[in-house]
Amino acid sequence: MGVLCWGWSFYFILLYSIADLLIRQIFINERLKLTLLDNQKKRHFFQKNLVLLIVELAIVHVLVKLLNPKIDFTEETWRFWAYKDMGIQQGPILIPAVFLMEYLRIRNEKKLGFTGSFQIEVIREQYKMGIYRLLFYLASLIVVYTIHLKENYIVYGFLTYLTIIYFIPLKNQGKTNV
Repeated sequence: MGVLCWGWSFYFILLYSIADLLIRQIFINERLKLTLLDNQKKRHFFQKNLVLLIVELAIVHVLVKLLNPKIDFTEETWRFWAYKDMGIQQGPILIPAVFLMEYLRIRNEKKLGFTGSFQIEVIREQYKMGIYRLLFYLASLIVVYTIHLKENYIVYGFLTYLTIIYFIPLKNQGKTNV
């Protein structure tokens, strides 16, 4: 809707995802505390997810710069923060809301006894989704670099891809043990 009705850019849309990813990385240690993993394995999970986040952010920014060479990332981030809907600035509400949602999700999982291997699976699922997003960004980077596809096509492809990876259940093939 943001693209069709309000003219949001690809980067503007990605900032929602980036906020969520950053907050999930902040809370990964809280999830790891709910497991029986030793400190070395906890550190491994944390570092692996952090590296994926950094690589994903770097590739996203390269892709967006290829799509729009004149983009000013600071200005776009400020526009995202200052965006008003129904007269209310969204940034000061959205970021704390995402933070609170992740905190409440973990607290409720803890209350319901979803600890141990459940938390490991949540972290693995987040990592797997990060790999899928990264594959999309890399494929888009190649396409944009070679045939100079317009930003709207990448946005529609991104939304379609997210729909596929998040809403169509994929069979878990080859589960690995911790």
